[in-house]
Formats: sequence, C-alpha cells, structure tokens
Amino acid sequence: MSTYDELFGAYGSGFQSLKIHIVLLFSEQIDWVKFLINFCHKANGSSYNFRVHPRDFPNKRDSGMSEQALLLSDVFKLLPDNCSVNYPSDNISLYDIMEEVDVFLNGHSTTGVEMTFFGYPVVLYDPHIVHYPPDLNFFDPDITAEGYIKKIDEALNTGWSFENIRKAYRWLDLWHNKISVDMADALPFYDYIGSSSFSFKIFNFLSRHLFKSFGKKFRIYTRPNRLKNTERILDFFDKGHENLAFNFQQSPETLEKETGYIKKNFEYLYEIFYGNDRNAKKDSLHFRLKEILGYK
Repeated sequence: MSTYDELFGAYGSGFQSLKIHIVLLFSEQIDWVKFLINFCHKANGSSYNFRVHPRDFPNKRDSGMSEQALLLSDVFKLLPDNCSVNYPSDNISLYDIMEEVDVFLNGHSTTGVEMTFFGYPVVLYDPHIVHYPPDLNFFDPDITAEGYIKKIDEALNTGWSFENIRKAYRWLDLWHNKISVDMADALPFYDYIGSSSFSFKIFNFLSRHLFKSFGKKFRIYTRPNRLKNTERILDFFDKGHENLAFNFQQSPETLEKETGYIKKNFEYLYEIFYGNDRNAKKDSLHFRLKEILGYK
C-alpha cells in the first residue's frame, strides 16, 4: 500500500503532471482495501496480506497515526480468516514477504516495478496512477471491477517469470542509465570518498565552518576540469536530441546477451540475499533465483 505524501511529493516536484486524472474504480485507497476484503470473503483457497505503508503508522519520525491509518485500523477489524495485515511493528521486511507470495496487488507505489524486477506478476486497478509504464504489470484497460478480478486470476495463473525480470530490467536501464547522466565526479572528493571516516569528518567540519575560504578553494581545486560524461552532455545539446537516450550506447545485440547480463547482475544479488546458501524452499524467491542461475 502507498501513502498520499508520495503523490504530494510527485506533484510538488513537477514529476507528476498537475492534470487531474479521475480514478474510475476507487476514488480513495480505502475503497480499494474494502473491495479487496470483500473479494477475500469469496476467494476460497487463497490467502491475502495487506502490507500497510510504514509512514502511515507510528515510526521513528512521527509517533502519531495518519488519517489513513485510522481508517485502515477500523476496516481491518472485520477481516476474514484468509486475510492478514503486516504492520511496521511486525518488523517483517518486504523482502521477507517476497519469499512467500505469488502475486502483488499495487495501487500507485513504485514497489510495483521492484516486484516485477524480481519476477513477480503485479496487478494494477488503474494504469493511469502509477509513475512508471503500466505495461510492466497486469491491468484491465477498461478499468472495471470485473476486469480487475480477471487480471488477478490471470496473474496467478501466469505466475513468476524471468520475462517479468527482463521487462523491469529494461525499464530501469532506460530510467537510470539511458535518460540520465552521471555527474558524481563534479562533487568535491571528500563529499563522497571516505566521508564516513573520522578524519574526513573533521576535515569537512573545519573546511566548512572554521576555514571557509580554504574550504571553497579546496572544493574548486578538487573538481575535475572535465566531467567523465562531458562528451555525452555536449552531444545532447549539439544535436538537439529530445532526451539523453538518443546518444547512449546500443542495447545488447541479442536476447541471449541480454539474458547473460541480467543473470550476471542477479548472481550479485543472490550473494547479497543468500550468500552460499543453496537450501531453498520450493517456490520461494530463493528457489526461483537458484533455478534460473543454475545453482545446485
């Protein structure tokens, strides 16, 4: 589930157009939750978990409950036996949940991309309210309650797939690499190299507060004469491209090469998640990644 502060931030930053989209199916997120609870009453043989957003409930920054949290708490009092709620106080990570599920139902959270990236089918009730291409997920183009239920069934029948990973990988590559440019080398080196060490913290404090003139000169001195991506930036303006993707390197020539690149990245993720552990529970994410990587 999502929080409305994410939408507020998207509109305030200009990332989301101020053009109003009338949500045809559920005017508020609580209406979506009520619909799903009613659906759960009729869904025999399936279990559903509602994961609330941590910022809606008491957390390190705010000890109070949001208005949405109060509404949800009231609605969750009438859950059927095949439904459960994951609260922040449970200390259960989304990645823990990811090991046990078959499909994700998403409102407008970018978690929909993340779950697709890990191979899971994701279902949207409205394709117009997410901040990524809805084609990554399942949705009913007519935005009807009946169509939404059918898409949930379709996603369950389709199941986990490496092709979901491929779709999300392509989108993330476009978003983070092809239409963006890395300018990290423009930062003073002590802002990102060794910044966690005690000596660099002292140096940073002195240069910023006690010896400001020296600090400014040192910042200029440590900047590179040219950014590593200077040519790409100049090419963008010289040729009048619509966006940076037009002057980026080509994607892999073959599907096999792309598959190899993706699996290489997932070898790294597997090591982070599981280390050398090969004892995976069947149908868990651990098991599925182990299978596609060919680990014994």
